[in-house]
Amino acid sequence: MQGVAALNKVTDTTLQMKFVDAIRYFEAAADTYVTIGKCEGGVSCALCSSILGPIQPAHHVCFLIATAGRRSGESYLHCYEAQLRLGDRLAAATYASDAARAYGKVDPGAAIRARLKAITQLAGTGRLAAAASE
Repeated sequence: MQGVAALNKVTDTTLQMKFVDAIRYFEAAADTYVTIGKCEGGVSCALCSSILGPIQPAHHVCFLIATAGRRSGESYLHCYEAQLRLGDRLAAATYASDAARAYGKVDPGAAIRARLKAITQLAGTGRLAAAASE
């Protein structure tokens, strides 16, 4: 929420600093969600079981991974949009790629859309080899 507040604040600071602040907050949020979403059994799986009911080990779907993956992807996409406004297409491509990685297990459609954003930015800057490897 600090990232949204940073984007919405109206002060006498430069427009660039507003986006830099927002990027810092959104990136911190995304990194936190990535950490939370790493399910290694234990408490997170017990929490999933309490929310979803009894889960067969072979069909275990961790609710925290899905939620954290989606939120980290959204946060990285906010960073992507802010970097585009700052004019840094390469950094924007990096954030789009991070978003695709975060969405990978929870929302394949969003992962593909984020990957296409990264490819578009890389190709637009002439980094065709990097775009091809995406």
